[in-house]
Amino acid sequence: MKREAFFIGLFCVLLIIALVLAAADQAHNDGQRAILTPWRPLQITPEPSQTPQVHGWWDELPSPFPFPSPTPRR
Repeated sequence: MKREAFFIGLFCVLLIIALVLAAADQAHNDGQRAILTPWRPLQITPEPSQTPQVHGWWDELPSPFPFPSPTPRR
């Protein structure tokens, strides 16, 4: 029983080390990729080549459903 617990503990420790190393490698790769991509400022004004947005039926509110008239109670 003690031998099995030792191997289970060793497996857990090695798994944690592997996860930490994988996360560090991913962070390193993301850092390298972030340096290579140029930063572009946000474009506030639309480009003249873009067509203006066309308003359609989705801009209109639907007509509300008429509620039934209340029925008089006896």
